[in-house]
Amino acid sequence: MEILSLSENAKAEYCASVVRIGELKPVENSDFLCQTIVDGYSMVVRKDEVKEGDLMVYCCNETQLNKEFLSVNNLFELSSRELNANYQEVEALMAEGKEDEAKRKVGFFNKHGRVKMIRLRGCPSMGFLVSQKAIARWKPEFATLNLEDCVGKDFDTICGDLFIKVYVPFVQPKREQRSPRWDKRLKRYDRMIEGEFHFHYETDPLNKNIGLFKPNDIVTITCKQHGTSFVIANVLVKYPKTLKTNIKWLKNIFDKLYAKLPEKWQKYTIGYGNVYSSRTVIKNQFLSFGVDSQSFYDIDIWGEYNTLLEDYVEKGMSLYGEICGYLTGTQQMIQKEYDYGCQEGENFVMIYRITSKDENGRVRDWNVMDVKQWTENLVAAHPELAKRVKPINVLYHGALKDLYPDLVIDDHWHENLLERMKTDTANFGMEQNEPLCRKKVPREGICIRIDDDSVSECFKLKCVKFLEKERSLIDKGEVDIETASAYGDVN
Repeated sequence: MEILSLSENAKAEYCASVVRIGELKPVENSDFLCQTIVDGYSMVVRKDEVKEGDLMVYCCNETQLNKEFLSVNNLFELSSRELNANYQEVEALMAEGKEDEAKRKVGFFNKHGRVKMIRLRGCPSMGFLVSQKAIARWKPEFATLNLEDCVGKDFDTICGDLFIKVYVPFVQPKREQRSPRWDKRLKRYDRMIEGEFHFHYETDPLNKNIGLFKPNDIVTITCKQHGTSFVIANVLVKYPKTLKTNIKWLKNIFDKLYAKLPEKWQKYTIGYGNVYSSRTVIKNQFLSFGVDSQSFYDIDIWGEYNTLLEDYVEKGMSLYGEICGYLTGTQQMIQKEYDYGCQEGENFVMIYRITSKDENGRVRDWNVMDVKQWTENLVAAHPELAKRVKPINVLYHGALKDLYPDLVIDDHWHENLLERMKTDTANFGMEQNEPLCRKKVPREGICIRIDDDSVSECFKLKCVKFLEKERSLIDKGEVDIETASAYGDVN
């Protein structure tokens, strides 16, 4: 069995990796704390515990660690001490009134094992560093691993057991409970053809991937807006062959029986058809027979934009967008406090990606500037869409080396580039309030893509202030609809 591996549903943003500790810089007003940069993220460490050149495991922010690992290392906090292996020892100290000594015997993780950003002496620390010895207490095989050979390796599983996953607090689903009678009636026909429709690929953190960029790369940097994902496509789907009859009741009986047949017996034709989705769920994947189409959500915001845009999506084309503002006709924002200038009850979609397939099956992933032009042309031709369809907000387009010409290419260019981008208020509004919103909320960050890239990929750089706001909402158990729909069942 492989010691380190990635599970089927692993996400680069929420995993662990083997890292080498770099330069340690003193933290102001502290004699024992230092700051270092790990995978592009700021980490605060104790200078007596971590040294430059050490090989360690870095656990990403807003993740949840394996409880057995935390237990054997006594990493749960005092209020959850019963989960630690040394519970009896700590409990005895508490009985003797030696609380300070008891605190030194435990860690700082709550009962969920959540990794979250904190500030120490005003310096952000984003993630958690683990030694090889600590993991070996849980998985002895880990001690045999040569970490030198694993530097840069991402993983979420150790020796077959999940070590780390995304943290999402439990949220009571709003979907109505369906009766067994409804489930029995809802016999559905799957329209989808494998390989035709694609969700948006995962947008990986720029912090961990800055080394992929070259100075001469032509890049497009855009504003990352905080909404909910939407995809609409005109792709090949299956159309079931149904009985040709004018007798409505006879046709309904045939359709119901047809839907119950094994798929290999079902007959169908293939043609282009409309498909739309949220970030992770295709909303019209199935044809339902004998029942009216209905949504189990309070408001189907994705269906609204599907109706609005489906006539403008050409055959073989897929549009990817971010819906921002309020849920239609309500006082509820799609993302709390992020109104993006919308009046109450209004919203818009920002198209950020387009793909198209020609008659020979070749797929084109459009450059961002082409996506922007397509959206502008659409709105110019159909001004009635202007309030609800917005072009992507481009902040920079050009050679990456020209973004900061003063940076020396052969002198830690990647590290210096990343650090400059993180705090670039002039070009990107980083660590500032979002000017597109009426409320004072931090900008989420930026996205960067390489023009004409041979690999379809996009990288994001989030603001620290946004991550802090996100953390405070999670602390309160508040989860946005995007996260809840994508990860809500992982815990």
